Amino acid sequence: MSRSASLLTMLEQLVPAMGAGILFKHANEIFLVKNKDKGLWCVPGGMVSAKDLTPKDTAIREFREELGMFPGYAETHKSCITQNAEGITYVTILMESDTRFEPVKLDEAELEKAQWFNIEKLPKDSEMLPECKAAIESFKFEVATKFAGMK
Repeated sequence: MSRSASLLTMLEQLVPAMGAGILFKHANEIFLVKNKDKGLWCVPGGMVSAKDLTPKDTAIREFREELGMFPGYAETHKSCITQNAEGITYVTILMESDTRFEPVKLDEAELEKAQWFNIEKLPKDSEMLPECKAAIESFKFEVATKFAGMK
């Protein structure tokens, strides 16, 4: 093994695996995608790459790759950090979309479908990635509070 390869391996072991995604909400709905590998609902997102400066950069890049579009204007409210069973840290960013968008082109290699869900009619817990469910639960109070005054 070359010296540069062993250094890269050491660095990969020191830097924790990390992913990021965006939980979009519009009116009383949130936007989720169904992951093809696991068959579970989650937020659009993926793993941080070397070219991403922040988790938000990762989330926006992954959104574009998976849905064929730029997320457009969205107000960032807060973020939530969870960890999955494999030990990957995942940053979910709650954003409010000014429009109820539809994907331009779904990345069929990664996703089965994409859909808006009423906040009161989400997929069952067994149909969602646990880290996604945890993020939604952490945002639920804020989401419900914002929705309470909306028609």
